[in-house]
Amino acid sequence: MPPDYSKALTRPQVATVLELDVPLPERVLWTLLYERRELLGDLQRGERARRCSCVARRLRG
Repeated sequence: MPPDYSKALTRPQVATVLELDVPLPERVLWTLLYERRELLGDLQRGERARRCSCVARRLRG
């Protein structure tokens, strides 16, 4: 997978985007995309933690 060089928006920037006066479908799309990205980040962090714990158990046991 190629490295991701895109920059994430800060929380204030996201809040500004979500407060814009735009049609509802666009607002829903932006919200879903933001929440999906947050969920993927949480899943990736959890996967890394799970892998690390497996390695630690193998080294000890």
